[in-house]
Amino acid sequence: MLIRAKSIFHVCALAILSVALGCEQKAPAPKADLVLWNGNIVTMSQKLPRAQAVAIAGNRILRVGTDTEIKPLIGEKTKVIDLEQKLVIPGLIDAHVHPFGAGRALTILDLKGLDKEQILGKVAQRAKETKKGEWIEAEGWDQGFWKEKEFPTRYELDAPQRRIIRCP
Repeated sequence: MLIRAKSIFHVCALAILSVALGCEQKAPAPKADLVLWNGNIVTMSQKLPRAQAVAIAGNRILRVGTDTEIKPLIGEKTKVIDLEQKLVIPGLIDAHVHPFGAGRALTILDLKGLDKEQILGKVAQRAKETKKGEWIEAEGWDQGFWKEKEFPTRYELDAPQRRIIRCP
């Protein structure tokens, strides 16, 4: 009788476990909007320095790996691009700043978007702040946007204390 009770207990436990596991539903894996595969992908990760494929949904990378690992993430609406073993590298955002030029730009007159009269006014103001004989440097004007499409003359620029201006 004891053996039969243990057997019934095991059968019942196994049945309950089977039902419980059978009822557990996994959420479907999200499908990618874009899959790049058959590529030579540089990841910059020490764990996975190179990969074949990458799956992307919206603005997020879902997974990086082999073509086989990424294939389940391809849905009906997924755009798939065969890279034909071409190289993919992480995006580089380059503000393209030349440090010397950027620093220098902070010390000279910025004449962008100004008309001729505004430029002459800025030059006159800077002349008051500059020692006699020193250069007044400026950049950025575009006479193409002015009503009169002509450069300021040397005499107009030198008028305040006979200063010299150089526009690189």
